[in-house]
Amino acid sequence: MDQVDVVLDPGHGGPEPGAVGSNGLVERDLNLAVALLAEQELEALGHSVELTRRNDLHMPIRQRAAIVNSLSPRAFVSIHHNGGAVKRSDTPGTEAFHQVDQPESQRLAGLLFEEVQAVFADYWVPWVATVHRGASTRLKEPGLDAYGVLRYTPGIPAAISEAAYLSNPAEAQLLALPEVQKNEAEALARAIDRFLTTASPGSGF
Repeated sequence: MDQVDVVLDPGHGGPEPGAVGSNGLVERDLNLAVALLAEQELEALGHSVELTRRNDLHMPIRQRAAIVNSLSPRAFVSIHHNGGAVKRSDTPGTEAFHQVDQPESQRLAGLLFEEVQAVFADYWVPWVATVHRGASTRLKEPGLDAYGVLRYTPGIPAAISEAAYLSNPAEAQLLALPEVQKNEAEALARAIDRFLTTASPGSGF
């Protein structure tokens, strides 16, 4: 396949578990489950999709980026679930990160935030959040993206979705529900479809 519309990247894998919930839910597995569901949704909308991994294996950042660069997608989304926040919040702590000084990447992140936030806002749990809630960029040093999947994919609209906090027991229980995983996947697919088919600016900046 020379080119696809979308590449989805299930974050972590193999010896890199990512966040782990108190219920035993592991981020690397959740990321993959949501990515596979989002792939189905996007294909149903008529988009061609590829994943950086389809099982539990170690996938270095540069290898993920190499796959993306070789496929030249119209959108690249790395799917994650968060950890670390302890501050209580009345609303979900959804985060999305975009490439520095890249308007289309920013628009993609804004749409991801908008759709994922809306889905989780329909539930009530004791949410947690950090100052990074919303759509933003995070820098390693001036002008340089902190996240390799964004830094090593120049010229491709790329964003990271960080949905909910596995480190918060209440949110981990919610994320373990198949219905919630499907709803999140549908939100990701809607955001990407809006990015590809409309000029919607997104929000959360």
